[in-house]
Amino acid sequence: MRYQDIGVTGIYGPGMILVGVAIDAMEGPLVRLREVELIAQVPSQARAETAHLARREDATVRVNWSGDPEIAAWGVSMGTALE
Repeated sequence: MRYQDIGVTGIYGPGMILVGVAIDAMEGPLVRLREVELIAQVPSQARAETAHLARREDATVRVNWSGDPEIAAWGVSMGTALE
């Protein structure tokens, strides 16, 4: 379900249970993971800072289906697209 006025998409599973949230980098709210800005910066910088944070906190970083970082322990999966 897309909430266009705030740049957020809710991803629901069976029984309409919220299982994920996608934030539009151009229209959505500011999102931080600890001190890392996930929105409003160059994707390569967000990837590098996220990987550094994960190493620092001994979390495993994998690559998701879109080739972007994913940290399952935190429930974070990033995704980027060309404008």
